[in-house]
Amino acid sequence: MSWLEALQRTAFAGLELPPDLRARIELLRERAGAADGLTLTCGGRSMEPVIRLGQAVRVRTGRPRRGAVAAFVNRRGSIELHRLVLATPVLDWW
Repeated sequence: MSWLEALQRTAFAGLELPPDLRARIELLRERAGAADGLTLTCGGRSMEPVIRLGQAVRVRTGRPRRGAVAAFVNRRGSIELHRLVLATPVLDWW
């Protein structure tokens, strides 16, 4: 195990995802990787004025970059949209 893997494992210890949540994440990744991507509906106002409440958002797989909007699955299994603003390249984490 590399020092980076050891650091990530330590930093995220105790955050093992349940099997059903891992399966949901994998399904969403698969759909986002399809030619048409995955369409989500924005359910909050935190992204306004760029993305408005109720607006359809197309999610596709790709390299993350600063300023992009990314979809995340939280520990409750809900999908959240966030703007990527800060990268930590050493940890490969946004």
